[in-house]
Amino acid sequence: MNSRFNSNPSADYRAAVDALRKLPEGHRDRAYADACHDDLFKGFKNSRKVTQRTTGGHVCVNRLKGSRRRCYGVDCPEIPDGDHLSEWKRSGTTVAILSQPYGLGFDGLRETLAFCDEHGLQVTINTYPSFHFPSTVISLIFTQKGFYLS
Repeated sequence: MNSRFNSNPSADYRAAVDALRKLPEGHRDRAYADACHDDLFKGFKNSRKVTQRTTGGHVCVNRLKGSRRRCYGVDCPEIPDGDHLSEWKRSGTTVAILSQPYGLGFDGLRETLAFCDEHGLQVTINTYPSFHFPSTVISLIFTQKGFYLS
């Protein structure tokens, strides 16, 4: 078996590729996602030294901007095309919001950049960590301007 993505595929690697090829279209992405989700989630969390905020209801842009007042989603700016949103903390402070949409078109990109300018934020767009549905979603990581989540 020739591989475009691995110059020295092991027997297990070849078996996994063969097994994926036997699945119906649409199920390959799901099988890959099942296999990778947990590792991508843990890898993002551990490599960035962050924890996911799991209390308090909504994902809050105001907290990301440094506000300590409770807004309960009222007067809280909405991330354009935000999907599968999660809020991430370091040392108890929100440092990032992760949005994992299935795509981002031209208008959505413009709205995202305008949103960042308006709220003093920046965004990094990448395929990593994209753990919501690996191989299907992209990741937009929103942080305060000048703060790089690394």
